[in-house]
Amino acid sequence: MGSQNYYKYILSIRGNPKGGIRKWEDDFYEVFRFWLEQFSTIGRYQFLSVQEVYNTFPDIHSHEEAYRCPYVDEVVGFINWEWWQGAVHSPKHDIIQGDIENMVLEWLSYANGTLFRTDNHEHYNFIKKLSYPLADINKTHGFEQGEVFLQNVNESYFEDLKAMVLSQLENQGIVGSFDPMRSTGRNELYISEKIPEKLLEGQHLNFWGFDIRFIDDPKWKDFLNTTIS
Repeated sequence: MGSQNYYKYILSIRGNPKGGIRKWEDDFYEVFRFWLEQFSTIGRYQFLSVQEVYNTFPDIHSHEEAYRCPYVDEVVGFINWEWWQGAVHSPKHDIIQGDIENMVLEWLSYANGTLFRTDNHEHYNFIKKLSYPLADINKTHGFEQGEVFLQNVNESYFEDLKAMVLSQLENQGIVGSFDPMRSTGRNELYISEKIPEKLLEGQHLNFWGFDIRFIDDPKWKDFLNTTIS
């Protein structure tokens, strides 16, 4: 183990309660086969065990031990990768800057974990307590088209979210319901009954979610080394 090489990025991957009996590495590879089969053209990656990462990077262990989102499972492993020098911006490759960022975003949403850098110990934690206007329940593409909702969590997550929405509506004397037949497929909290905007004005829904707002931050692009100078 002393000769093990570690790459620049390490993403913790949490258990998927909807997963089957396959190993977490097999699940991850199957979901992201498109990216991983061609990854060697832009970089290299490896899967790492929890024990190995925690033994080698105590700061990662400390961070994950302090993690406090009640809806996600324990860390089951890590994916560790880096880009070849200059590969991210090279016109020779089919995978371009935007693709790289989309790939990492998909990994993050799936993993419910934290992304660390081994060279400077910076990290990004994407699962946070968020606050969105309650009026988004009346928008088919509300809550960032549903992209802020956690994935790969147990059913209690959406059950609790819907209970919070109905409770806030009830406090306003509004009776609402969630009809699966009218689901938009994106906004899981969509309520088709039109609610007067004035009744929802100034109200917010506070919940655990995936903070997608970071993706336009220049610091994030620098963190990923996808900024073109």
